Amino acid sequence: MDHHKTIIPDPMNFFTTLTPAEILLIRDGRDASLKKLLETTFKDLLLKRVFKIEHANEETADLNEQMATYIIKGEELLSYAPLSHEQIFMRHLAIYGSKRILLRTLIKMVFVNSKGEKKYRRLVFESPRIVQYFKNSWLFRVFGFFPLNSKGKEVREQILTERTILTETLSQLWDNDRRQALEIIDQIKGNVFLLPLSKNIINSIGVEFNHTASSTVGDNYGVGGCGGFFYSDFHHVSTGFNEGDSDWSSGDSNGGDSGCGGDSGDSGCGGCGGD
Repeated sequence: MDHHKTIIPDPMNFFTTLTPAEILLIRDGRDASLKKLLETTFKDLLLKRVFKIEHANEETADLNEQMATYIIKGEELLSYAPLSHEQIFMRHLAIYGSKRILLRTLIKMVFVNSKGEKKYRRLVFESPRIVQYFKNSWLFRVFGFFPLNSKGKEVREQILTERTILTETLSQLWDNDRRQALEIIDQIKGNVFLLPLSKNIINSIGVEFNHTASSTVGDNYGVGGCGGFFYSDFHHVSTGFNEGDSDWSSGDSNGGDSGCGGDSGDSGCGGCGGD
């Protein structure tokens, strides 16, 4: 094996070209939950540097300090052309202009404005990159059910094959050549969270990016500390979407935070969340 060249299974057409939500809809159909679709979409946008995470020490009402987690514009926001199912995140950050928005607040707003599972799945379905893989019927759209056509079934099998190969490849490279493993993650972006990798690998990604990633990968993501974006921030994202899903399911989608106030419950340097 040549350890000086990034090895990514070929062809990996779908994990390198489709977004996580598109893959989930093809793979899981109506079992693709709203939480999973929104969470993986947001993580993908973070990895693409469309958004960035920022931490700030803030004083609470009882005069204690806590770390608040904010979302700010990333380097690629202005040049990124979002798909329909990604625009919901762009719209909410645009409301605040150049200001930062609390992670928890953004998540709550996104759940509310997704208008529910069926409508959000329809946005994903309408992606010009995957619509040809589904049967086209107004009845299916009404009920939020998008069955695959014959071509779509072939694509689903390819996606499952890619998932297996990537999981095995990353697991092997993690022990033999972590730089290559991290470079593969850089190519598949948020789709890494669709792979059944071991918790040990998922929890180690942030540390490894800080110490062994190439300067290009490091510069791209600003890894290295609580003042910038690093992989362990996905712990806060996963926690936030779990809470947002619970609030949405219980009907308490408007409570809690507002605008740019202080956050509660998030800490600066937690462990990484995975799939």
